[in-house]
Amino acid sequence: MARHPSERTVIFLIGAVQFVNILDFMMVLPLGPFFAGPLGIPASRIGVIGGSYTAAAAISGIACSFFLDRFDRRKALGVAVAGLVMATALGGFSVGFGSIVFARILAGFFGGPATSLSLSIVADVIPAERRGKALGAVMGSFSVAAVLGGYAAVGALVRSDSRRAALRVSLALAVIATLTALTARRNVDYGSEVSIWSDATEKRPWNPRAHNNLGNALLRAGDLDGAFAQYAEAIRLEPDYAEAHYNLGNAFLRKGRPTDAAASYAAALRIDPELAGDGAEHI
Repeated sequence: MARHPSERTVIFLIGAVQFVNILDFMMVLPLGPFFAGPLGIPASRIGVIGGSYTAAAAISGIACSFFLDRFDRRKALGVAVAGLVMATALGGFSVGFGSIVFARILAGFFGGPATSLSLSIVADVIPAERRGKALGAVMGSFSVAAVLGGYAAVGALVRSDSRRAALRVSLALAVIATLTALTARRNVDYGSEVSIWSDATEKRPWNPRAHNNLGNALLRAGDLDGAFAQYAEAIRLEPDYAEAHYNLGNAFLRKGRPTDAAASYAAALRIDPELAGDGAEHI
């Protein structure tokens, strides 16, 4: 059986992702006076460069909230961190105001969802009785990054040529983010999906989301009977769980029971009409 990482390991890895994410944001303003001159950027516009990341992260976070929950969180987090790496490295090669703003907007586009995905993984993995402490530890990485990363670490790197220093900071951050993402992926994505969510249902049998996710994993693994049982348990725990009804319909359809599938899809639509776009082709 695959070895499961401890909760502390998961919290550390997610905190590391958050540390890198906020460091990416915090490093720009301290570096501003050093790269503004060589890039021909007025000092009055440094705030725009910093704010472009925040604005992009806010817009991206809101937009992704409508669909991101339908994807595997770990894979989505991997994409977000990879995008953050590329955008940050791109910022090190900026040649003017327009190019660096573009790089910061691109970084914010990926950095915004990375925050929500990290917290969601903690909520999925850590039991409710210890979740507050875990979230507090992860959020503490924001403060550490702001103090150490934003000022001390960056300040030590900008003692030489400003353009080269900015590039070094960007590339160093990219390397840290890449290593963190790879480590998180290797440790959090332990074993198979089935083992992950089986463990979650054993620890939290009252959690309908865990049963629904185990049903999804079993369905992808081809265990239709097991998927039926998990979706049924999720619905028993939360009768108005639209996603579980919808997934049960998918299982019925795979089983060759279109009438039962249609009934499940209809139940899902009664609870959440927004699922019409997903289930319309099945009904």
